Amino acid sequence: MRRSGQGGSCWPIELSKELQIKKQFQETCKIQTRQYKALRAHLLETTPKAQHKSLLKRLKEEQTRKLAILAEQYDQSISEMLSSQALRLDETQEAEFQALRQQLQQELELLNAYQSKIKIRTESQHERELRELEQRVALRRALLEQRVEEELLALQTGRSERIRSLLERQAREIEAFDAESMRLGFSSMALGGIPAEAAAQGYPAPPPAPAWPSRPVPRSGAHWSHGPPPPGMPPPAWRQPSLLAPPGPPNWLGPPAQSGTPRGGALLLLRNSPQPLRRAASGGSGSDNVGPPAAAVPGPLSRSTSVASHILNGSSHFYS
Repeated sequence: MRRSGQGGSCWPIELSKELQIKKQFQETCKIQTRQYKALRAHLLETTPKAQHKSLLKRLKEEQTRKLAILAEQYDQSISEMLSSQALRLDETQEAEFQALRQQLQQELELLNAYQSKIKIRTESQHERELRELEQRVALRRALLEQRVEEELLALQTGRSERIRSLLERQAREIEAFDAESMRLGFSSMALGGIPAEAAAQGYPAPPPAPAWPSRPVPRSGAHWSHGPPPPGMPPPAWRQPSLLAPPGPPNWLGPPAQSGTPRGGALLLLRNSPQPLRRAASGGSGSDNVGPPAAAVPGPLSRSTSVASHILNGSSHFYS
């Protein structure tokens, strides 16, 4: 019962001390019991028999009192030991509490420092990853912009190449057509007056030609051009009026007519003649003209339209 209320009696040193005190108490009780037995025997031998009853009663009471005193001493010793043990346990617990508190404080400081270090490292890693991501995005954007520029340049280059090839093809076709026209004996200046003469004879006017391309077709110096020569450069020899003008009319045609309408024989001769014709200048007259000045052409006509009109209107009469 005395140990049940003490929580610190479980230590080995204190337990051994308690057992030692208990053992001493038991030995003291045994010794005192033997002494009382010896004292009772001695008193019974020396005391008359009539006083034995009162003597035994007195010895028993004294033995009980002595055992009670020993028990009190034992309890007092145990209480003193337990109180000293409790004081020591309180001091030890206080020391342990202070040590644990200091250790926890140090661990808390270490944990805070570690968390701060981890936070700084995480923030730096986040900033580094953000910079790397921005650099990657900027690089990819630059690559995409460069790719777009390259594709635009490729598209423009392809478009320019297609336009150039189309212009070269057009130039080759025009040159081939002009060469074929020259081979057949048609002149561009003579063909320009055919629509007006055909209209005077009652033939329908050809449709207007499509507009020429806005960009000039590059020609080499060896090829002839249909446009006017540059300033300061004489026209080609084949485009000079003296070379393009047909020979004078034969005597059997008679003098040139002075009326506004050319003679039928002369117009038929002009249509059927394979020689190049020269368009008369507006408002002028000369001895080399076949007829009066030609009427003004209502609009520009292409070479293909002029040649086609000439072939349709004149070649049939020639071959007939």
